[in-house]
Amino acid sequence: AHRKTWAWDLVSETVQMSSRTRRSRRAPLRFELDREQPKAMRMCQALLQKLLQARHARIFDRPVDPVALGIPDYPQIISRPMDMGTVHKRITSGFYDGPYEFRDDMRLVWNNAMTYNPQGHPVHTAAREMAQAFEGITR
Repeated sequence: AHRKTWAWDLVSETVQMSSRTRRSRRAPLRFELDREQPKAMRMCQALLQKLLQARHARIFDRPVDPVALGIPDYPQIISRPMDMGTVHKRITSGFYDGPYEFRDDMRLVWNNAMTYNPQGHPVHTAAREMAQAFEGITR
């Protein structure tokens, strides 16, 4: 546990630094609803668009970069990384056969963040809030 505490502190500092520098210059993910998609998948697109506007969405809209964040153990702990940007690409490319695959990938985003980051860490808290919002909308 002591080894990870150091990593969490480093991640927290890096996330704070990156939010002031690199992240503030990034354009948010946006897309038009694809009218060719089945209605269920258009609803998933609309849901993703709504989630991308949430307060903590920027934390989860790009793949985790273990090198930039200084967390080399991330690939050993998280075997199936997922982020909302990848979900966005999968929806727009027609990768998903149905809404359940979309739901599973969205849950994976939050579960990965809560698995890697301990309770009380800002990323864990943000993931829990995003997961609650997602589950509240999809009920």
